[in-house]
Amino acid sequence: PDMDTKIPLSSIQEVNITSARFKQGELNFRGQSSVAEDLTVTITLPDVRKDGQPLEFVLPLDYQGNSPIEVTTPFTNLADYVIDNSNGELNIQYEALNASNQSRELDLVVGMARDWVFYNVEGNWSEQRFALEVDTVNIDLYDDIVEGDLYFSNPKLNIIINNSFGISAKINIKNMSVLTVDGDILQLTGPAVDAGFNLAAPANADQGESEQSIFTLNRDNSNIDEIFNAKPEKIWYEVEVVLAPG
Repeated sequence: PDMDTKIPLSSIQEVNITSARFKQGELNFRGQSSVAEDLTVTITLPDVRKDGQPLEFVLPLDYQGNSPIEVTTPFTNLADYVIDNSNGELNIQYEALNASNQSRELDLVVGMARDWVFYNVEGNWSEQRFALEVDTVNIDLYDDIVEGDLYFSNPKLNIIINNSFGISAKINIKNMSVLTVDGDILQLTGPAVDAGFNLAAPANADQGESEQSIFTLNRDNSNIDEIFNAKPEKIWYEVEVVLAPG
């Protein structure tokens, strides 16, 4: 095996992962040598660090007259180690030295990883769009009115969204239609509908939390007054979520 090996770390499609911090997980290495002398093998992962120090494994290969010699390290707990994936690869280096500090090459160096879970993953996301299913809201304001009119002088509709994604996001209204009691169909329009809603997002320090955003549709940014005064019976809407907009 090469003493300096680079393993490509593929990212998710459209996502370039630059770093990740371990919540749990373990790693160990096994080394094998046919060299007829004692060796001290140091395996280093310079791209996996904790408190600024790279992850290292030491394998003492003691020659006792028979070869090959094989040693396996105990599993190392990776909690709070950080992988730097800015180059898109994981660098693994080993150095095998004899008692005179002369370098030797091993027959085999292999690692085993298990139970990897991450606190967080950082990187560059390209824009992703997710269409949500069409949903419906029934309005029963006019169910019990026998005669007379109901007029809204300044109606408002609050849209409340809780976002737990740790990246920027946006809601676009692709369509919002209203069925009136008279059987007419109206479209919700206006600058607020055209612009969509940018969502607040939790920071890395707020992992596991949500950020709430409240948006108000009123007569100044939409035709919501026309909608409500046309006696709406049902609203159906279709929205999309945009992650990393732009």
